[in-house]
Amino acid sequence: MVRRILGSIVREIIGRRIILPLFLASGTEASSLINTILKVRGLSQTYLEIGIENGLTLEAVKARSKTGVDPNPKVFSSLLTPRTAIDVLESDKFFQNNRKKFDFIYIDGLHTFEQALRDLLHSIDNLVPKGVILLDDTVPSDKWSALPDQQDAYRARQHENKSDDTSWHGDVFRVVTLVSSWNIDFLHFATVTDLQNPKTLFWIDSGHSWKEVIEGASMNKHANRSFEQEFSHGIPEHFRPLSKLDLIDQLSVQSRNK
Repeated sequence: MVRRILGSIVREIIGRRIILPLFLASGTEASSLINTILKVRGLSQTYLEIGIENGLTLEAVKARSKTGVDPNPKVFSSLLTPRTAIDVLESDKFFQNNRKKFDFIYIDGLHTFEQALRDLLHSIDNLVPKGVILLDDTVPSDKWSALPDQQDAYRARQHENKSDDTSWHGDVFRVVTLVSSWNIDFLHFATVTDLQNPKTLFWIDSGHSWKEVIEGASMNKHANRSFEQEFSHGIPEHFRPLSKLDLIDQLSVQSRNK
């Protein structure tokens, strides 16, 4: 509560569209999950966030160096956060020029299968061996939320007299379906279901490389599955649904056994 009040005061004095230092950050559901995973995996150096919007998650992540990428951010970095940078450009262009490896990459950009898949593949190519990738918006709330175009989703809801609901996840879920079809034994993933907005985490076994994931991936499967096909009976088993607590337990056991 005190941090939230202090943060509000700083925003009022300096401007609302500013990244706050960590000790003033109120945080989000996503930053709480990310910080827990960073601690369990022993990661704390480099963090990348694709799609930062208002920066509330970015500013609350406990990493030494943080980079946010967004073509139209609703916030800017400041002198208060010297190790936090915001690159105002599309993620494809960022990855084209990037030469840095990251411990943790959070993908929350354009909510389409095609872009989310490109962001995932680029992230795999820019990750340290022990690093992890968190993909947002992998479980749509309904058939309208799963439409790849945001305006189409809103129009369809309005047509069905559901206009008060503004949730939109796009067809990012198809990325998880695709990855599940690769059958790469050392590639692990889990969809955290007890969040307000479920997310899917990806990581690999020690002794393997992310390059092996790319070499073993097949891009020609399951790209056109519909919301009804995937979620007619709830979250499917091939999404590997887990609670946040069970995911952390699993990561902790794997870390201790290395």
